[in-house]
Amino acid sequence: MRNREKMPRLQRASQFMPFDAVKGLKEEIKLVELKHEKLKNGELKKLKEEELLNIIKNLRNKQKITLFYYDELNKLFKKVEGESLPHISKGFLEIYAKNQKLKVKFLDIIDIISDDF
Repeated sequence: MRNREKMPRLQRASQFMPFDAVKGLKEEIKLVELKHEKLKNGELKKLKEEELLNIIKNLRNKQKITLFYYDELNKLFKKVEGESLPHISKGFLEIYAKNQKLKVKFLDIIDIISDDF
């Protein structure tokens, strides 16, 4: 056996660590994926907003609806069943549910479902 100096543990471990064959490729791929997701989500969000606005414009007074929305105050997604009210103003939809009037921002609405549409 030969007597040679032991390699320090850190150097030995680094021999077996994974490496990038092309430096920075992983990061670049992640950036491209993020940009694609943002674009895709932005386009879908815009289409959904247009669809919801169209539904809101066509709501009749006391039409039975199910409203899905995000409650910013409590940081929760909520589902409410009730009747639509004709008063739509300043970016809010009003719904009469559980014997009370509920005012929900258009931007917080996720979906509106009714038997009529």
